Formats: sequence, C-alpha cells, structure tokens
Amino acid sequence: MLAGVVRAMVAAAALAAPPPPAATAFYVDPTYTGTGDGSARAPWRTLVEDRNPGFAEQWAAINRALADGSVTVYFSARQARRDEPEELVGSVRVERTDKSGHRLTLDGMSMWNADDAAPRWKSYTGTARMRIRMTRGCCFSIGWDDDVPRDHVTMRGFEVTGSGARIRWGGSDTVLEYIWSHDVKGVGATVQFNAAVTDWPECRDLGRCEGITIRNNTIERGIGEGIYLAGTYTRTQDGGCPGYGVTHRSILIEGNTIVDPGLNGEEGDGIDLKAGLVDVTVRNNVIRNPHAGRRGADGITCLGEPGGSRTNYVIEGNRITGARHGMILGGLNGAVIRDNAVVGSTRVGIYLCADPGRPDRAVEITHNTVRGSGIGLGEVDGVVLRRNLLTGRGRQITGWNARGVDSDWNFMAPAGSEFPEGPHSVVDGRAPDGFGAPVRSGGGPQGP
Repeated sequence: MLAGVVRAMVAAAALAAPPPPAATAFYVDPTYTGTGDGSARAPWRTLVEDRNPGFAEQWAAINRALADGSVTVYFSARQARRDEPEELVGSVRVERTDKSGHRLTLDGMSMWNADDAAPRWKSYTGTARMRIRMTRGCCFSIGWDDDVPRDHVTMRGFEVTGSGARIRWGGSDTVLEYIWSHDVKGVGATVQFNAAVTDWPECRDLGRCEGITIRNNTIERGIGEGIYLAGTYTRTQDGGCPGYGVTHRSILIEGNTIVDPGLNGEEGDGIDLKAGLVDVTVRNNVIRNPHAGRRGADGITCLGEPGGSRTNYVIEGNRITGARHGMILGGLNGAVIRDNAVVGSTRVGIYLCADPGRPDRAVEITHNTVRGSGIGLGEVDGVVLRRNLLTGRGRQITGWNARGVDSDWNFMAPAGSEFPEGPHSVVDGRAPDGFGAPVRSGGGPQGP
C-alpha cells in the first residue's frame, strides 16, 4: 500500500503547479538549530499552537504581511541529510484575521532546507511532505475548528497522521490539495468542511461559502467519512435547518483517493455531501472499501437542497469499489452522473433515493459501468438513462415511485429493467462469468 501511495504522490507532484509568487514568504524547519524569526535565513522551528509561546506573534506577523499582499508559509518538506519528512507534533491552527483578498498559502511540499545550521532553501520535487503528527485524540492537524470562515486560504502538500489528525476548515476561495492523510483514529470525519448554520433549533448563520476545492489528496484508514462537506440537514430531528436554503456553492472535489474510510470507527462514507450544497462537481475520485460496522458504508452520498433550488451536480469519472451503495443521492434538481465505474456494491450501484414529496428531478445517468449491482430509482420525476453497462444478478434497473423514466441504449445482463426500455437497449441473458445464471435475452441492436 505504501508503495502505491508513493507512486501516486510522485504522479501528483509532477502535475502540481507551483504556488503563485507571494509578496512575502515565511519559513518553518523543525530541525533548524538557531533562533528563528520566520525568514529564510532563520526559519521558525514550529508553527503549531501546542506548547508554542511564540504562536500569537507568529500569526501577528503573518497577518501584517497579508494586509500588503499574498503570503506563503513554506514548511521544509524533507530533512537536510535524508530524503525523509520533517515532522511537527501538534495542531497547525490557521489564525488568519486579515480580511483582505490576498491569498495565504501553507505549503509543505515545495521547498526544503539543505542546512540546519546555515539555512539554504531549495525547490523540492520528491515524495516527502512535511509531516504533522497529532497524538492527542482531538481535534485536528491543520486548519481551524471555530466555525469562523477564513477566506483565500490554500493548504497543500502535508502528511497528516495520528489519533487526532483530522483536517477541518471553512471559508470561501479555499483549497485543500496534495495532502496524505492516514491512520486517523480519534474523531471524524477525517476531512471536514464546516457547516453554514448551527443545528436546530438555534439555526444561527455561520456563513455561506463558495469556491471550495478539494483535489489530489490521498486519505487512508480514517475515522468517519473520508471527505465530509457540512451544510445542514433536511430534517429538524437530525439537527437540520431546512428553511436555511442554499448553504455552500461552487464546490470541486477532484482526483482524490480514499481508501478504507471509517476503518477506525464511525460512519465511513467516502464522500458525504450534506444538505444545501449546490453547483457541485465530484470528478475522477477513487473510493475503495468504505466501512460502517458490519453493513458497510456508501461511496458517494448527498442530501441535495431542501428548498428545491437547482442543484447543478456533476458526478463523473469516479471509481468506487466495495461500497454498500456506490452512490446514494437525494434532493437533486439538476444533475449529470456519467462515466463512473462502480464494482462490488452489496446493495445498489447508483441509487437515486429521494424523500416522499421531494423527488430527484432532471437527472441524467449516462455512460456508467455498474458491475455486480444495478441502478435504483426511488422517488424520481424525470430521469434519463443512456449508454450504461449494467451487469449483475436480478434486474439491472429497478425502482419505486418513479415517474418520467426515459431509458434507452443501455446494455443489461442478465435480466434487464423494470421500466420500459427504448428500442436500442440490449438485454443479454448470457451474463459474463461470475454474474449468475442466464435468465433471458432479447432487445434491439446495441447503440453506438
């Protein structure tokens, strides 16, 4: 597994764009032997809040610099004498108070210090990352957990591990990228974006955010969900404030690898999108073996928007294996689900499952491969299915309270659909080996 992670990181590093030039840069190297002031010649030895008497002044300096321009804080990715990660123990709490539009970047992958006594900083393209080890059970390795939105922040290129090494943050125009998170045990979700509103009945506005990017991260053997985007819930009994409406928008979750979410407890869905999120793209992620006790967990799950606003979801190019449901999606009003591969789900591969009276609407399901399970349509009104390859036991397309199902050009083996299929669909009883005995064959010619 480690070799696979290293190969993935090498590939990610090759594609990683360097951060934009900053007006000011600060530097952190835990093994520097001198007294640091944050400069390249005298880097800080830490930026964690734990047992760090200089923490407040460090962030005061960063905030003063942010008022004048963008700032990058470079953490030495590797040790001076060995190509192994430098390490900090504790929480790197981002205490941005500056309200300007200048970007703050915390970077643990791009630079390294070649001399601990007389610092010489060099560009770095290897696989090491600054490691943040959080040994306490609560509550995070990097980010912030006070529900205060902090905008224009990028956190990139860290290894985070330890019992309490979750990541939590919230704010507009924020980026989390090239993180390796592994073996987090204390509290979930493993990677969590903050809610927009407090729980019912208070329903205090915490702030709607937009422009949220989560990309090219590897998340392994965590607790709770792999990636969790809070908003609110659809029901007050769950703590939701459904009258709040849209929570966060313009969200990109792309190129992440999530392996064994929930292995260390709690509900281990791969990607969990809570209520009120709109304009969401979930693209080219790999999700393997979600855990939630004996019953397993889901690959991608969402609650949509309780008020019926246009959701504008694109879920494409994802690879999901070993989930209970590959996807279980509710509350959608406008979504495209395409080019995904779902293998080995114990229940339904792609499941539109909405609440009574609030159907999934205007959803296109196209060019997906679902092996060993099928597509389920529950409480839908207006769904188009095209060019899906569906194999497994029983019928491949099933549903309940489903209206306006338009399905054609699909290949289904062995048993076909509960719904009328167009003339171009193929139902082939000669299922591939491992998918059960043949049932029947028929249908028209397969489409292009």
